[in-house]
Amino acid sequence: MAAKYSKDDIREWLHKNQDNVRKAGNIISSRLLDKKKQWQEMPAGKGSAISDELFHTIMKSFNDGDRKSESSSVLLYGEPGSGKTHIVEWCIQQLQDSTPDVLVLRAMGGFYASDVECVRHLVSQAAGQAAFASMAAPKGNASFETGMEWVRQVLADSFKKAKVAIVVLDGFEYFCSKSRQTLLYNLFDIAQTANIGLSIIAVAESINVLSMLEKRIRSRFSMLQLQSHLPDAIPELLTILKAKVRLPSTTDLKASFVKEFTDIVDMALTDKIMAQSELALQIRTPMWFLRDLLPIYKLIYDYSFDKDTVPKPLQKKMRIATAQSSRALESESLQMLYRGLSESEMIVCLAIFRLKDRTIVPNLHRILNEIQMLHDQNKTFVTPFFQDSYYKTFNNLVDRQIIQVVCGSGPHNNFTPCLLTSSLLDDLVQDLECSKPTIPWNPLLSLPVAVQHW
Repeated sequence: MAAKYSKDDIREWLHKNQDNVRKAGNIISSRLLDKKKQWQEMPAGKGSAISDELFHTIMKSFNDGDRKSESSSVLLYGEPGSGKTHIVEWCIQQLQDSTPDVLVLRAMGGFYASDVECVRHLVSQAAGQAAFASMAAPKGNASFETGMEWVRQVLADSFKKAKVAIVVLDGFEYFCSKSRQTLLYNLFDIAQTANIGLSIIAVAESINVLSMLEKRIRSRFSMLQLQSHLPDAIPELLTILKAKVRLPSTTDLKASFVKEFTDIVDMALTDKIMAQSELALQIRTPMWFLRDLLPIYKLIYDYSFDKDTVPKPLQKKMRIATAQSSRALESESLQMLYRGLSESEMIVCLAIFRLKDRTIVPNLHRILNEIQMLHDQNKTFVTPFFQDSYYKTFNNLVDRQIIQVVCGSGPHNNFTPCLLTSSLLDDLVQDLECSKPTIPWNPLLSLPVAVQHW
């Protein structure tokens, strides 16, 4: 479809509306800096459906006629930058707009040196800073049980004054450590004994955080699980970015200018995103692209000038190895290395192969998720899925240079892209799929049938 505006039209429009374009850009930048204004808008893309489900789940526990029903608990997990905080804050904002006297308590995992600090933070939010300062809190050397009994009394009094309450446990992985299991147990116990609609929202990045809970807590923590995702396609990424750079409806700019501005920004934004590499589109978060789009004036200015006439530097042709040279690189030492891999090491390598085969950039988070689904779908494994065990296996493969982590200038983490250093596994998988395998030493042949079919 032909563009609505030509490059000449955009240059002329930009020259006539320089001041208004800069003003509109400043409005968008100020809104992006104000998180509260961002959270007032429903998340775009897949986040909108997750936000709606989370909000209705919370509202179920807040019905006036159902005050004594079982409290609702929700686990929201996903990769960094996938919109978890926006989803939670939007739901809280909607609840506060529709329901008066909402008590919101927040605890941030990893920010406390001990359970006592976390307890004091929750109490200060429930009672208010002024009231907390005048309270006769337990002494610093008091036992944890004494402190929790004091917390029970304070929270119970605070819950009586509120109609509904929400407890947000951000960084839920940290609360699942052994030293904090008692804290979680007491929080859920208070939630069940309080005569109030209470919802606990746990926010995490780990995919198997529930398996870290003790049985006594897991029985109380029967919860809805929601997963947020980074956009996996360009149309969804464009939808999210366009929503971020929209002008508010309350601006004093003319409606005709706002319409033209929106159309031209959409054209410039789409052009810039489509020029990104496939790897960048798969590993970057929407906020990374958003920072690259600002300032808006420069985005429109760069788009309005046709760069096709600019001479491009000659690119060196990559040397493509022939089949014979590629085979020569697969030395006997590499074959011996693969033949010596353990079952768990082969499973990690196969998970990378499966992700690559689906054109998904592998990282440790996705690899663990892939392996966990293998365990969940096949109950014939002797040992259950343990994230720490496969995490150690992954690091061993990195140390042995079978896996390469593309970490750039900084340290790698669970979401850093990685790849296999050799294409030998491709040949082994193809040989396994043959009716008559031709590689007798193929280590895949010794794996369990469930893994071979995987």
